[in-house]
Amino acid sequence: MLASRRSIKEELTSHFDDLVFELMAEGVSRSEAEKQASIEFGDFEKHLKETIAVSGALPWSLAKIFNGVYLLSGLTLIILAVGFPSLIAGTHVETALLWWVFSCYLLLGLIGERWLIEYRGIDSKHSVWLAMTWTHLIALAATVILDIDKFENNVHAIVFSLLVLTPVLLLWNKLDTKIRRLVIYLQTTVVLWSIFTDTLIFNFLMPARCFFVTPDNVPLNGVLSSCTQVQLSNPALYPIYAVVMLGLPLIAVTLYKYSRNQGSFRYRKACLPLLSVLVIFVPWFINDINNEAMLDVISAKPKIFAIYQSSLGRDPEDKDIRFYAKTRAYTNLDKIEETLNASDERKQVIQKIYLNKTGRVATNEEIEAAVDSKISVQELRASLAQ
Repeated sequence: MLASRRSIKEELTSHFDDLVFELMAEGVSRSEAEKQASIEFGDFEKHLKETIAVSGALPWSLAKIFNGVYLLSGLTLIILAVGFPSLIAGTHVETALLWWVFSCYLLLGLIGERWLIEYRGIDSKHSVWLAMTWTHLIALAATVILDIDKFENNVHAIVFSLLVLTPVLLLWNKLDTKIRRLVIYLQTTVVLWSIFTDTLIFNFLMPARCFFVTPDNVPLNGVLSSCTQVQLSNPALYPIYAVVMLGLPLIAVTLYKYSRNQGSFRYRKACLPLLSVLVIFVPWFINDINNEAMLDVISAKPKIFAIYQSSLGRDPEDKDIRFYAKTRAYTNLDKIEETLNASDERKQVIQKIYLNKTGRVATNEEIEAAVDSKISVQELRASLAQ
């Protein structure tokens, strides 16, 4: 969700109040504490304008409108997918819902990252490592939930983050605050996008090794024959283990300090630890949901439905979609169309059309001609009706 200027003002006010409470705890009167806090905190309005400019926050009304439209669109897609699955089969609604879910995943990651950065302060180099750690823990959780075999994407993503953020640290004092924050957020967006879309960031530099972590229930044949099974002890996975071993303690300590900070919003103190717990434990109960590529095939389903209607005059069955997903045949739609055009079922469909439209049995030559011409079922009906 987008931040509003009101929420940023409230956050700064809470930090000012936190400073007042700390001074009062030292025995200073409230009025004197407020005076000292004003001196230490500096020009409140100046801080507010700078923070709004850096965060790109919207006016309160615009933020509410965006968030409302975003949630309403997601709710509509969910209702269509759950309540009317047959109605949306073969349409782009499923693809839209999939991308909406990804946007939720991305926004939750960015929101949690923004809260952590605001707590640590964008002027602190520590916020860079904190942001990177947070990003990759979320990315690892997503990999386990989607397909545990795609850890190769995480290795690429870790290398990418180091290449992007190291220059930021080296040029820290020369970079504007906006640039620092922009680079951090862009790094997070690219990493999470690569995980969700199963895209190797450096695929243009090196061929994919196609790791399948042992044990795996998908046979490595067909388009997967070039893949290799790797043990969990494989050195290629060491960067991932390093992120987990170093990242979990760092996030845990930060969240503890965050919860003790009186200046942080209560809802943030509740939401951020809850999100962190979900990142850690959800993959234990929900995992490998895309191991047989049932999510990957969604974007190809409209084309598959169109091919079936053109070649056979019907929609594909669930078993057909599952077969194309498991064998990754959906990556070669031309081959699917070629196979259906040459199938016995298509010849039977052509024969039925001839019987219905002409009242006679089609000759073998007529059937073969229709098969070779790749004429659609609809076009054949129309031509025979004339």
